[in-house]
Amino acid sequence: YFDVFTTPIMELVSLSMGAGAMGAGAYFYDVNAKLTHTFPNMRDKLSASFYMGNDAVYMNMRYNERTDIEKMRMKMNLRMAWGNIVGALNWEHCYNSRFFSNTQVSFTQYKYGITEAMTQVLKQNGVTTATFEQQMSYNSSLRDVTFQTHYEWTPLPNNSLRFGAEYAYHQFRPEVGNIFLFEQGADNETRLDTTLSDGTLHGHEAAVYVEDQWSPWRWLKLNIGVRGSLYGINGKVYPSIEPRVGLRALLYKDLAFKASYSYTTQYVHLLSNSDVSLPTDLWVPVTDKIAPMHSMIVAAGLSYNICNQVEASVEGYYKRSVNLLEYKDGASFFGSSTTWQDKVVMGDGWSYGV
Repeated sequence: YFDVFTTPIMELVSLSMGAGAMGAGAYFYDVNAKLTHTFPNMRDKLSASFYMGNDAVYMNMRYNERTDIEKMRMKMNLRMAWGNIVGALNWEHCYNSRFFSNTQVSFTQYKYGITEAMTQVLKQNGVTTATFEQQMSYNSSLRDVTFQTHYEWTPLPNNSLRFGAEYAYHQFRPEVGNIFLFEQGADNETRLDTTLSDGTLHGHEAAVYVEDQWSPWRWLKLNIGVRGSLYGINGKVYPSIEPRVGLRALLYKDLAFKASYSYTTQYVHLLSNSDVSLPTDLWVPVTDKIAPMHSMIVAAGLSYNICNQVEASVEGYYKRSVNLLEYKDGASFFGSSTTWQDKVVMGDGWSYGV
């Protein structure tokens, strides 16, 4: 309820300074709900969960100017809002003491919007002589419907196998802009009402994976897996094979060596105007022009357990990424007639450290 206190205080201060009435505030709300049912056979559990949250920041201003003949009234409003909706239905099943499954259907939606509006009315001797209205809005949204099923099988105490499949339907509306202008004078009237949008993009993402965690000896633990995925949009299909390997070896009683390698693919890019995460950050999909991002990372390190109380470790890593997406220099997410695909550039990146 931050805005409940700040808005009246700002209005009083601005009025006392003769700058009209100005108010600003911010608020958010979250709604959570979850219902779980365990069946009498104790082998099945069904749960439904829901989340909805919304955040908003706004500023309002009212200004009046009066003379003996003329009166001018002006109002300005600026609002930025963003929020999420998530709903999921989850089913857990136990086939026996060594075989489990988890299946889920879910829906997610993210929305962001910014609106700016201004109204100005001029009167002479109580008669309206001129009216000016302007409203601009910018919206972005992302919706997902996902189905996923996962299985875990433990054939031996030292061997655990995980496998599963996923499918997601993505609906992107990266940029939707609306401009409304209305100007009326004594002898003329001008009106503009237009929508700028590059349309809705529909993407299909599917994947299967298998992963084995195996400890052939007490001093060695291995994790080997592979994930196959593909993404289809606008008649273009991007396939990918993503292996990953990890190991942990006890070199001595309390000294362990760890190493890993993974290759991953990401079909959704994040476009940001700054180094600070803001709601204006844009989530965009791969298209027939924009390729997926791939990353390869290797890491290795040593860890030492001191009397089961303190663990000291050192690790080094190297990561390479291709098809990173960024805004071009000077490009903006707002106020341009070009679509986001014309404002971006792709490149490669490296990072490494200890």
